[in-house]
Amino acid sequence: MNDRLIGDRMDLILTGLLGVPLFAHVIRLHFGEPLAALDLPDPAALNRYARVEYVCADQSGRLTAAPGPVDTVHDGVRLSCRPMREVGRVAERTGTNRDYLAALHGIGPDPDTVRAALTAFRDDLSWTITG
Repeated sequence: MNDRLIGDRMDLILTGLLGVPLFAHVIRLHFGEPLAALDLPDPAALNRYARVEYVCADQSGRLTAAPGPVDTVHDGVRLSCRPMREVGRVAERTGTNRDYLAALHGIGPDPDTVRAALTAFRDDLSWTITG
């Protein structure tokens, strides 16, 4: 069991991709249920693809503008933006995951469609940091 599965929204993205209650399954495993009892899908047989991107601060300063949570569909791709830093917060740029401003993800039918939809989605969003 990889503890990195939970966090940075990966558990929720994998839940959407796999179509199973992933967090509940992890808890069941911790309580001793065998993996075979969880009825997990075969990842190779999925007809969905996910892509995750993190928007990072490019400088230190105060986050003065940012999109709120966004959920939409474009070209058959479910897209989501989840803020990871509150507007008004001042932070130093660290070059680590502490610089994350938001997690973006798309789930759709194939890698190219998801990549294109996520790129267009990201291009329509903006974050402002003032130093």
